[in-house]
Amino acid sequence: METIKNYLESMFANLPNTPEVMRAKDELYQMMEDKYSDLIAAGKPEHEAVGIVISELGNLDELAESLGIDSIVHGEEKETYAERFLVTLDMALDYVKAEGMHAFMIGVGVFLCIISPIVVIMGGYIEERTGSGIVAGLGVIILLTCIAMAVGIFIVSGTYMNRWSFLKKEPCCIDYSTAEYLIRQRELNRSSKVLTLTIGILLCVLCASPLIMMQIVASRFALFEYLGVVSLLVMVAMGVLLIIASTGKEAAYKTLLNLNQDGTVSGTYREADPEEPKVKNFVTEVMLPNYWQTVTCIYLIYSFLTFSWGISWIIWPIAGILRKPITDYFYKRG
Repeated sequence: METIKNYLESMFANLPNTPEVMRAKDELYQMMEDKYSDLIAAGKPEHEAVGIVISELGNLDELAESLGIDSIVHGEEKETYAERFLVTLDMALDYVKAEGMHAFMIGVGVFLCIISPIVVIMGGYIEERTGSGIVAGLGVIILLTCIAMAVGIFIVSGTYMNRWSFLKKEPCCIDYSTAEYLIRQRELNRSSKVLTLTIGILLCVLCASPLIMMQIVASRFALFEYLGVVSLLVMVAMGVLLIIASTGKEAAYKTLLNLNQDGTVSGTYREADPEEPKVKNFVTEVMLPNYWQTVTCIYLIYSFLTFSWGISWIIWPIAGILRKPITDYFYKRG
């Protein structure tokens, strides 16, 4: 019966979501179910029974009049519900995979930005002890290299995801079976997402612990004060990477499950937010796609002007927390 159910859903997918259409859909499903049961009781194999049911009751054009929806199926009313581009299951899974990789790459880029001043910080300690600024100079080169690599990752990742921009800009839809599969996969992914997110948050919350402990012994060994700052940056970098990476697949599932049109029967598969993103203003078209590049610039400008590398890292968890509210606000506003 699952095959028949999926076929029925595809038949009605682009019809308007009205009481008449829903009544007709339920009535036709009952007819198909009764016919299928009769065939199975008569000794027909399952696959043969399914084929007979679809061949006899699977033509909506012929059944529309008897179901009372002839004017909707053949009339002008249908024309207002133009078919959307159908995103297949394979395409949907490719998009989920791409979105997960995109989030991971962004996380790696942010990780490089946060740890980039570590050699500069340790160079400061060596310069205090030896009077040589060679390590600090080398640290600046490494810092700039890390930032360049991070920006490169941001650009490559953003360019790679451009091929999927049609999902937010063009009218698309998914069929019933694809929606059901994605909902199941989303549930399976939820436990790993929660675990990754929890570890990331814990690393950010506990990041000051090594610094505090090393401050205790810093009066005897000045090196520990610097190592404390380095440990803090590494923990924050790992935490932010995990937080960002955990959001990738969830965002993909949400986008795909939001594709179906509210006004059609296919819209009943919608499982996420009722608002469709609208890319219509400068912020959503230019600023938000370059969100992490903007955060990187702010981080570098503030850090170089103040040399407060031990404090400026806080911009990353704050940026991660604010990204979704900012994105949702401007998409809905657009």
